[in-house]
Amino acid sequence: MLLPLEVRQGSALIGTALLRAACELFRDARLSEFLAVGPHRHHAVAFGAIAAALDVPPRLAAETYAFVSLRGHVSAAQRLGWLGQRDAQRVLHALKPEVRMAAETACGLQLDVAGGFAPTWDVAAMAHEFAPARMFAS
Repeated sequence: MLLPLEVRQGSALIGTALLRAACELFRDARLSEFLAVGPHRHHAVAFGAIAAALDVPPRLAAETYAFVSLRGHVSAAQRLGWLGQRDAQRVLHALKPEVRMAAETACGLQLDVAGGFAPTWDVAAMAHEFAPARMFAS
């Protein structure tokens, strides 16, 4: 569901690395099998597979994934100099209720209606490949 090529490739690389680390750390046969034959190794899918293998309740897994994703965006803002450390912590703390609410909503969705639609972000991400300067590797 990731339209931009660079974003798709980055997600697959991060997901594969996460699965490999989890396989080494937990030595779980289900994860090893998923890594060996699973064609969908994107970060979100890998995170979900690991959470399921570790019997993490779905809502806790969704909250954790959402917060980790939010933290990644806040971290990017810090590296770009848009936020300082204290401001970053304030943003993360202030958004905790929204993260919980988003996870609760997501857990109630049927798989056939789950997904995202952000055409402006997709177009900007596609333009990144041709940008004269890049801020981040992924």
